[in-house]
Amino acid sequence: MEEKEILNNLKQLKNAQPNKDWVFSTKQKILSSQPISQNNFQSARGETNRFFRFLFQPRFAVPAFASLLIILFFSLSFTVAQNAVPGEPLYSLKKVAEKIELAVASPEEEPLVKLELTQERFKELEQVAQESKNQGRKLAASITETQKAVAELSETLSQTSKTQNDKQISLEPIIQGTAVIKTQNENIAQKLNADIIDVQNLENSLINVYIQYIEDQIAELENKSLIPEDQELLSQAKELFSQTQELIARKDVNEAENINNNIQQILKTIDEINNNKNKVDDTE
Repeated sequence: MEEKEILNNLKQLKNAQPNKDWVFSTKQKILSSQPISQNNFQSARGETNRFFRFLFQPRFAVPAFASLLIILFFSLSFTVAQNAVPGEPLYSLKKVAEKIELAVASPEEEPLVKLELTQERFKELEQVAQESKNQGRKLAASITETQKAVAELSETLSQTSKTQNDKQISLEPIIQGTAVIKTQNENIAQKLNADIIDVQNLENSLINVYIQYIEDQIAELENKSLIPEDQELLSQAKELFSQTQELIARKDVNEAENINNNIQQILKTIDEINNNKNKVDDTE
């Protein structure tokens, strides 16, 4: 078919009109279907109304409303309990929330969670120490809670490694968090004129963490470009670290204080080297 014939056929299709009988019958079908659609709508609305009337019958509405009130009550109670201290009625709810937090924590998160909880115990103790109302009962309960938290933390830290379940964890936050606890203990000891915890036991539980951290820090510094003064400091730190490892290998409880003193000195030296390195980098 030639192009001219195709164009002529298209023009004829443009002028085509629908059959009058078809138009009439289609119109009648559309008009006759409207009452049916309206009836369906009325029926659906009636079913919906019956459903809600059934739902809000007293036998269903009262238990649902009571359940909602219970949920709101416990939600509000848990919120208010976050400010509770040992010896107060809502403190047990606070402890429940903390146990849930600890239960869902992964093994590599557990040391940090327990550090936060121990710091919270010291904050509670400090708050109670500043109160005058019911201080005796609250103070005794708060001291007990703090000592218990430190004991649990020490046990966890003694088993902490930089590799937990094949996952690498940062040891620095653990060391920093423990330093906060030691400061808190010093502050509360001054207020109460008494030592609340045995800091030496806490330090002993950290030896494994300290050793791993120092090893990593020394290895990192050995790969950096240091000025001669810092290279000498690093050599001193490495020598003291070697001596400390020998003391640890002896497993002599009488050497615990010397070990901790050496570790603190090594950490101080490492911090000094890092600070010097940062100053040099800033001037370049």
